[in-house]
Amino acid sequence: MPVGGELFDQRLTLGRLLDHFGEGATMRTVMGGARMPVPNHILRMLGDWETIVELSRREHMETIELMVATGDRPIQLRALRDLVRHNFGLPFYEKVEQAKVALSAAERARFRMEMGDIFISDTIRRIEFERLIGPDARRVDACMDDALARAGLRAADVDVVLRTGGSSRIPLFKRLLTSKFGEARLREIDAFTSVAAGLAIAAAHA
Repeated sequence: MPVGGELFDQRLTLGRLLDHFGEGATMRTVMGGARMPVPNHILRMLGDWETIVELSRREHMETIELMVATGDRPIQLRALRDLVRHNFGLPFYEKVEQAKVALSAAERARFRMEMGDIFISDTIRRIEFERLIGPDARRVDACMDDALARAGLRAADVDVVLRTGGSSRIPLFKRLLTSKFGEARLREIDAFTSVAAGLAIAAAHA
């Protein structure tokens, strides 16, 4: 997956918000049987709103119903069931994105969702988010080094660095660019339309 907004939403969901949907819960697969962790693959499918839709398939819903019936975290597991049953994946990810954007301007962001059996009120810290996307930042750093090497340039040879796209506003990436190129050479252009404008120009000359 390309490094960008949707990937960061996924990192935030899987790394920080699964607790609200039963992460760590145990269940029984047969009456009187030993308790076992709820299936991890079910929770991992919350990593994208489109795969949340897939959880509504019969075989997955039967597993989720069993989780609700026998699980030891009923409130969170009912939230999972409602997320899937009522197709709340898209509004959930809209709130994830809102929290992510808020963390670019503040050290903490409030995540709140009240729909059906879902009652989430949580505070996410920027430091938590940056820890989750740290490996992605290192990938970006390595990619920049590779691009410079292929061009036969050093970071000091670059006159201007244009920051474009919403993810360029994330403080971790701003610090990364500043440390590599220096703050004086960074320029921010229209973060939300410049990518589309560049694609339009490229298409016009294709």
